[in-house]
Amino acid sequence: MIETLKQMPIILPLRKAKFEKQFATHKIAHYFRGVFNTFEDACNSAPRTKPLGYDNADSAKMYKERLDKIYSTDYPVLFWMEKIKKDVSRVFDFEVI
Repeated sequence: MIETLKQMPIILPLRKAKFEKQFATHKIAHYFRGVFNTFEDACNSAPRTKPLGYDNADSAKMYKERLDKIYSTDYPVLFWMEKIKKDVSRVFDFEVI
């Protein structure tokens, strides 16, 4: 019943407007939205209030505390890396955009 109420024509636009405001202004949460056909479409949809991508000083600061602490979300990678540590001496992370 709650999900039905959330989708009502009167409620849904209010919820979307609230999310868009949070998406454009929030500094702590990591919000994501949309599926886009091209990278250009995604860039055009991004709020002008924030930089695109993570190649900037503010984004780098967001993860600084992760350098000195292990989080529960690190467990899957560490688990599987433990299994291959005898066979692997280097790890290279590469992403194609």
